Amino acid sequence: MDVGSQPLSETSSQIQSVADRLSALIVKPVGEFADGFLAIRQWIPVMLVTIVEEYLKDLHIFAAQSDPEIMEKSEQTASYEDVTNSLSIEDLKQEMQSRWAKNVLDRGGPKYWLERFIRSGARDYRKETVDVLELLWGVRHLVVHSAGITTAEFVRRYPSFAAKVGESITIRSNHLQLWIETVGDFVDVTDRHFLKRYGRMGSG
Repeated sequence: MDVGSQPLSETSSQIQSVADRLSALIVKPVGEFADGFLAIRQWIPVMLVTIVEEYLKDLHIFAAQSDPEIMEKSEQTASYEDVTNSLSIEDLKQEMQSRWAKNVLDRGGPKYWLERFIRSGARDYRKETVDVLELLWGVRHLVVHSAGITTAEFVRRYPSFAAKVGESITIRSNHLQLWIETVGDFVDVTDRHFLKRYGRMGSG
């Protein structure tokens, strides 16, 4: 997804479409089968996290494109190599905006992002959104870095998941449904906030 090539609202709609398709094509059928779909279940959280992180990166690029003060205060610098490798000044600006957006997201996870968005005026997040997204990111980390084998750190941080150390994580259909619904709501609320705050700047 590239926010520079399509309206932000269209990008949000595409994410919701992906979530709907996952729910309709994977979540419900998976609930009717057994072990053969365990691997698919484990990789759905990875897909969801990847989609949301790319979307949030696009949101921040959109903000940087709309409000020049963001990059002025970002302390971003370009090396001689950056300049010579760029096709144009505009190309260099886009690269620096992308780099800044990635750095912002790398500073924390869902809890950090929501706190920032709420401080800047975002409203209407569900009260359970932070905990649900934190768990989703935790499961994604487990799948990618521990082959889905539950660690003591995961059990300590997410006791409500009722996982056991050393066992393969069990992801059920209700987990997937909750994550997909929460991601959809999170994207919708965040999208409205960024459009309200930066949309007018970008249209000027």
